[in-house]
Amino acid sequence: MPCSPTKLTLPSAGTEEGTMPKSRMHLASATSPTAYSLCCLFVAPVSFPQTALLGNLTFMNSSSSTTSSQVLTLSIHHSAPGFFPVSPLASLSDPSDPSFDPFTLSLPLAQGTSSASIARIWPCAERVKDAFQPDYVVVQCGVDGLAGDPYATWNLALADGEGSLGWCIERICAQWQAKILLLGGGGYNSPNAARAWTYLTSIALGCTLSPEADIPDHAAFPLYAPSFTLDFPAGNVRDQNTPEYLDDVCARFSRIAELIAERIQNPA
Repeated sequence: MPCSPTKLTLPSAGTEEGTMPKSRMHLASATSPTAYSLCCLFVAPVSFPQTALLGNLTFMNSSSSTTSSQVLTLSIHHSAPGFFPVSPLASLSDPSDPSFDPFTLSLPLAQGTSSASIARIWPCAERVKDAFQPDYVVVQCGVDGLAGDPYATWNLALADGEGSLGWCIERICAQWQAKILLLGGGGYNSPNAARAWTYLTSIALGCTLSPEADIPDHAAFPLYAPSFTLDFPAGNVRDQNTPEYLDDVCARFSRIAELIAERIQNPA
């Protein structure tokens, strides 16, 4: 698909529910028909909360033994008392729990999660990927965790350095040695959702747009005030993830990666 890093085309900020924005069609058209079957097969069973997600990462390893899992899910999401939907699967995975499943992983983050917190825990996702060695990765990345979303749950940047949503997707697309399927989810600030999917699509297509690219004139142009550019500023919500909690997350996932590698190498 031809693309230009200097020309910006946005999906309509007023896209009606049930209508696929152009940027999502670009993502879909960049994948093979086989990827769609993987999407249905591996994403549908996931029962983690879908709101304020950075993403569900679903890994498939076609060379795994039939006695070890060929599918692994990792959910990085918001979880708090009263936050919908309530599920025991939303709590932080504990490798010391007798019921622990190394192929169904949960990594909850607190109110106000910033790009700095995402950058801090990102090695956890990398360790899981390296241990499982997937052939396919399905990424469901919700943009309702971006700054400016009405849910005001997280405070992620789109394109501002380490831990931003664009930074995560760029690393997955450019560095992970697997076939990648990107899926959308969430996003209730329509102009920012349009910005996000335009930017992420450009990353997936290998022609990353400048975050400072001007928004083209169109019917919804006034909605992109005050910057009228592709990027938008992070908010001032306090990140409630403590250093101690993030250290605990990293310690647990270091052990989890070891257990995954052991199960893959020595299936029961």
